Amino acid sequence: MGINTLCYLFDLDGTLTTLDDDTFIKIYFKLLSEYSRDRVDPKRLLATILTAVKNLEVEVETRENNYQRFMRFFSKKMGDKSQQWYESFFNKFYETDFDGLETFIKPRENAVKALLELKKQGHRIVLATNPVFPYIAIEKRIRWVGLTPEIFDHITTMENSHFVKPLPDYYLEIMETVGVSPKECIMIGNDEIMDGACRNVGIAYINVMELEVLLKDL
Repeated sequence: MGINTLCYLFDLDGTLTTLDDDTFIKIYFKLLSEYSRDRVDPKRLLATILTAVKNLEVEVETRENNYQRFMRFFSKKMGDKSQQWYESFFNKFYETDFDGLETFIKPRENAVKALLELKKQGHRIVLATNPVFPYIAIEKRIRWVGLTPEIFDHITTMENSHFVKPLPDYYLEIMETVGVSPKECIMIGNDEIMDGACRNVGIAYINVMELEVLLKDL
């Protein structure tokens, strides 16, 4: 990295968007329930998704990425259809009904402004969103806040990540991928547990509600 350049890690939901994680998940599950009603029992589906996501924190298997581990565990837990069937099921949802979220996704203007200014100054920018969604779902939300995937030097997704927040290995994997050290990184997020966990590996943390600390220096 060049002299005085840093790597800024931005969370997505509740940081670059005004929609917090809990509200996002509530709307997401509502859309998924409506989409699945004629094919899968919605209650069982949502409960199994939560169990499979939680399992990503427990079953750390670096030979499989998050997507592979999630689909393997999820389809086995459901037990009624093949993994390929469920992969197609989720893919079609993200291509279609997932778009119902767009009207709820609004950019947090000061955070987006800060990101663009930092990129303009030559800093590396990472979208450090919890990688429990596939690339298609993350790409859409990036575009819904007026950004493009090309702005980011790295985006954590289910397909390219092997760990999830708040595990230290999640942040270590980012640094290894981007080629930076903890002292060269600053994490901007909205969740003290999930995002603030970056401090456990030596990365500085700024809560998005205190973004003025960063903006005043831009």
